[in-house]
Amino acid sequence: MNFAFDDWNFGMSARSSPRALFGRDAVLPLWIDEFEATHAWGGVTTMVLHPQVSGRPMRWHLLRDFLCHVQAKGDVWIATGAEITRHFEAAEEARGAGPA
Repeated sequence: MNFAFDDWNFGMSARSSPRALFGRDAVLPLWIDEFEATHAWGGVTTMVLHPQVSGRPMRWHLLRDFLCHVQAKGDVWIATGAEITRHFEAAEEARGAGPA
Protein backbone atom coordinates (compact mmCIF):
# COMPACT_ATOMS: atom_id res chain seq x y z
CA MET A 1 0.00 0.00 0.00
CA ASN A 2 1.15 3.51 -0.80
CA PHE A 3 0.24 5.81 2.08
CA ALA A 4 0.45 8.82 -0.23
CA PHE A 5 -2.95 7.70 -1.60
CA ASP A 6 -4.67 7.40 1.79
CA ASP A 7 -6.68 10.59 2.21
CA TRP A 8 -6.72 10.24 6.01
CA ASN A 9 -3.06 11.30 6.17
CA PHE A 10 -3.87 14.68 4.66
CA GLY A 11 -7.41 15.45 5.66
CA MET A 12 -7.92 14.41 9.28
CA SER A 13 -6.51 15.75 12.50
CA ALA A 14 -7.64 15.61 16.10
CA ARG A 15 -8.85 18.85 17.64
CA SER A 16 -6.05 18.72 20.16
CA SER A 17 -3.40 17.87 17.59
CA PRO A 18 -0.88 20.51 16.51
CA ARG A 19 -0.78 18.81 13.09
CA ALA A 20 -2.33 20.96 10.40
CA LEU A 21 -4.61 19.66 7.67
CA PHE A 22 -2.98 19.54 4.25
CA GLY A 23 -4.54 21.75 1.60
CA ARG A 24 -5.03 21.24 -2.08
CA ASP A 25 -1.66 22.78 -3.02
CA ALA A 26 0.11 20.14 -0.96
CA VAL A 27 -1.98 17.09 -1.84
CA LEU A 28 -2.77 17.38 -5.57
CA PRO A 29 0.87 17.69 -6.72
CA LEU A 30 1.84 14.77 -4.47
CA TRP A 31 -0.94 12.57 -5.84
CA ILE A 32 -0.06 13.51 -9.43
CA ASP A 33 3.67 12.89 -8.91
CA GLU A 34 3.03 9.53 -7.22
CA PHE A 35 0.57 8.51 -9.94
CA GLU A 36 2.93 9.55 -12.77
CA ALA A 37 5.81 7.54 -11.30
CA THR A 38 3.60 4.50 -10.67
CA HIS A 39 2.10 4.74 -14.17
CA ALA A 40 5.53 4.97 -15.80
CA TRP A 41 6.57 1.89 -13.83
CA GLY A 42 3.46 0.01 -14.96
CA GLY A 43 2.06 -0.25 -11.46
CA VAL A 44 -1.37 0.04 -9.91
CA THR A 45 -2.59 3.09 -8.00
CA THR A 46 -5.09 2.28 -5.28
CA MET A 47 -6.78 5.10 -3.40
CA VAL A 48 -8.03 4.77 0.16
CA LEU A 49 -10.84 7.27 0.61
CA HIS A 50 -12.80 7.99 3.77
CA PRO A 51 -16.19 9.74 3.41
CA GLN A 52 -15.46 12.04 6.36
CA VAL A 53 -12.30 13.20 4.56
CA SER A 54 -12.81 13.13 0.80
CA GLY A 55 -16.54 13.65 1.10
CA ARG A 56 -15.99 17.25 2.14
CA PRO A 57 -16.53 19.88 -0.60
CA MET A 58 -12.90 21.00 -1.04
CA ARG A 59 -11.64 17.42 -0.81
CA TRP A 60 -14.18 16.25 -3.37
CA HIS A 61 -12.91 18.89 -5.81
CA LEU A 62 -9.36 17.74 -5.13
CA LEU A 63 -10.30 14.13 -5.92
CA ARG A 64 -12.21 15.22 -9.05
CA ASP A 65 -9.19 17.13 -10.34
CA PHE A 66 -6.86 14.21 -9.64
CA LEU A 67 -9.16 11.79 -11.47
CA CYS A 68 -9.41 14.19 -14.43
CA HIS A 69 -5.60 14.14 -14.63
CA VAL A 70 -5.58 10.33 -14.50
CA GLN A 71 -8.32 9.98 -17.13
CA ALA A 72 -6.46 12.34 -19.46
CA LYS A 73 -3.73 9.69 -19.79
CA GLY A 74 -6.12 7.71 -21.97
CA ASP A 75 -4.58 4.34 -21.12
CA VAL A 76 -5.70 4.01 -17.51
CA TRP A 77 -8.51 1.79 -16.27
CA ILE A 78 -10.42 3.35 -13.38
CA ALA A 79 -12.35 0.52 -11.78
CA THR A 80 -14.21 -0.50 -8.66
CA GLY A 81 -13.09 -3.42 -6.54
CA ALA A 82 -15.93 -5.51 -7.95
CA GLU A 83 -14.84 -4.76 -11.53
CA ILE A 84 -11.26 -5.73 -10.73
CA THR A 85 -12.48 -8.96 -9.13
CA ARG A 86 -14.54 -9.87 -12.22
CA HIS A 87 -11.60 -9.08 -14.49
CA PHE A 88 -9.23 -11.23 -12.41
CA GLU A 89 -11.68 -14.13 -12.25
CA ALA A 90 -12.25 -13.99 -16.02
CA ALA A 91 -8.49 -13.94 -16.65
CA GLU A 92 -7.98 -16.91 -14.32
CA GLU A 93 -10.77 -18.83 -16.01
CA ALA A 94 -9.34 -18.05 -19.46
CA ARG A 95 -5.98 -19.50 -18.46
CA GLY A 96 -7.67 -22.58 -17.01
CA ALA A 97 -7.08 -21.85 -13.34
CA GLY A 98 -10.78 -21.70 -12.50
CA PRO A 99 -12.22 -20.31 -9.26
CA ALA A 100 -10.16 -20.56 -6.09
